[in-house]
Amino acid sequence: MFEDYKYTISDIAKMTKLTDRTIRNYLAKGNLKGMKIGGQWRFSKNDIYALFNNDKTIAVLANKED
Repeated sequence: MFEDYKYTISDIAKMTKLTDRTIRNYLAKGNLKGMKIGGQWRFSKNDIYALFNNDKTIAVLANKED
């Protein structure tokens, strides 16, 4: 189970070209779900997929491009 949670906040930021702070904000707002393992947030592919297929996230990202 834990092996599914292999991505860190920094990994997601690098993959998406967003900042660590933005990813942490999504986590704080509940838009991003994850698991704390050894004191560090970890995320599965499903967690990341759910974040970027969320209507609220899509709307925020679309507004940034304008």
